[in-house]
Amino acid sequence: MKTWMLIKNDLKFQYRHGFYRAYFVLTLMLLMLLSLFSGLAKEQAGMILLLTEISSFGSTFVAATIVLEKEQRLYDTLFVTPINIHSFLQAKILSLAAPALISGTILFVVSFGLNMIRLEFIAGIFLASILFSLLGLTLATRCQSINGFILLSLPFGLVLVGLPIVHYLQLFPIPFSILLPAQGALLLLNAGFEQTGWKDVLLAVLLLAGWVLVFYVWAERWFSTYIVQKEATRN
Repeated sequence: MKTWMLIKNDLKFQYRHGFYRAYFVLTLMLLMLLSLFSGLAKEQAGMILLLTEISSFGSTFVAATIVLEKEQRLYDTLFVTPINIHSFLQAKILSLAAPALISGTILFVVSFGLNMIRLEFIAGIFLASILFSLLGLTLATRCQSINGFILLSLPFGLVLVGLPIVHYLQLFPIPFSILLPAQGALLLLNAGFEQTGWKDVLLAVLLLAGWVLVFYVWAERWFSTYIVQKEATRN
C-alpha cells in the first residue's frame, strides 16, 4: 500500500511537470518518422527508435524528476517519515515504466499492427524501461542539472545501447554484445517480427533481470549515500 501511494504521488508529480505531454509529442514524432520507412528498413528503424526512446528518454525523465525534487528540497524530511528507500525506488521506477510501456505499445501497434504485441515484446519494453530508469536515477544522484546528467550518462549510453545497435545492424561484430542489456531487449522486441526460440527468450529475460538487479543495488547505494545521508547531515 505504501508503494502504491508513492506511485500515485509520482504520477501526479510527472503529470504536473509535463512528462506525459512530452511522451505524447515524442510518440507522435516517432510515428511520423517511422512512416518514412517501409519493409525491413521500417522494422529495423522501429526497433532502434523504440530502444533509443526507452533508454535515453526514460533515463532522462527519471533524472529530471530527481533533479526537480532536489531543487524543491522534497528530500529534506521525506525519509524522516516511515517511507524507506526501497519503497521510494520501486515507486519511482514503476511510475516511469508505465508511460514507456504505453508509448512503445502505441508506436508498434500503429506502425506494424496489433499482432506485434506479444508477451516477449511487453517483457522487453518493461524490463528495459526499468533498467534504464534505474541507471538514470543512479546517475542523477550525483548531478545538479540535466546538462550535467547528459554529460555523465553519455558514455553509458554509447556502451550499453550504441554497441548492441551496431551489432544488430551488422555494421561490424561486437563479440561481447550478448552480455549487454540492450542486446536482450532487442531480441525480445524482435519477437513480434519473427519466431524466437524459448531458450533465447529465457536467456534474454534472465540477462535483463540480472542487469536490473545490479542496477537496483547500485541505485540503492548511491541514493542512500548522496541523497539520504547527505540530507540527514545537512539537517
